[in-house]
Amino acid sequence: MHKSLWKKIAKYLSVLGFKATAVQCMNKWKALKREYKKTVDNNAQTGSEKLHAGFFLAIWETLWT
Repeated sequence: MHKSLWKKIAKYLSVLGFKATAVQCMNKWKALKREYKKTVDNNAQTGSEKLHAGFFLAIWETLWT
């Protein structure tokens, strides 16, 4: 994603009282997507114990709607 988008997100978060840089926001998003993909891949395998991520639905809605 574009750096300008992450700058806008960081700025908005600062308005809400959170301190985060654009790089931190981008890294957090990448980590959340990585965990989401890991959960989806694991749950697609037969016989594996299902994983549940608390943010799963929010990520799904963000990526696919």
